[in-house]
Amino acid sequence: TVDARPTNASGWGALCGLLGQADACLSLLPATMHAPVAEACIEGGTPLVTASYVSEELLALHERAVAAGVPLLGEMGLDPGLDHMSAAELIRRAREEGGAVTAFSSLCGGLPAPECASSTPLAYKFSWSPAGVISATRNPAQFTVDGAVVRVAGEELLRSATPLADSSRLG
Repeated sequence: TVDARPTNASGWGALCGLLGQADACLSLLPATMHAPVAEACIEGGTPLVTASYVSEELLALHERAVAAGVPLLGEMGLDPGLDHMSAAELIRRAREEGGAVTAFSSLCGGLPAPECASSTPLAYKFSWSPAGVISATRNPAQFTVDGAVVRVAGEELLRSATPLADSSRLG
């Protein structure tokens, strides 16, 4: 059962009191507000799930959370997230059946049908914070190509993008 309760997330006492009554906390606050909520969750022993990428501030709380036995789960949405978890399961099954996976590319999320997004300045439909999407383009990336790990600094991410060879398959 989910019991939504509004509260002032900047009020430490009220926040800790509310979290003390909860089995878990699902925070849909802006990403900049997750660290204080995470601290209150660690203090109260309440697991936290957020809808945001793991920030440096949340990452800095990792050891405290582990020591307290309190899970802090960041964004596990569509991409990366469900698509990678689903792909990992398919790859595992293929290997169990004697198959070999030679490549995996994720082309997921943020690709609306042109007739839906063409009227917007970025030709993009947002289902989440536009500021979050823009700031995510500054995040570093790490992936593997032909067995070699490739790391791209956040400030180089958009410049490193490559065009799709055949976008007609995105259908």
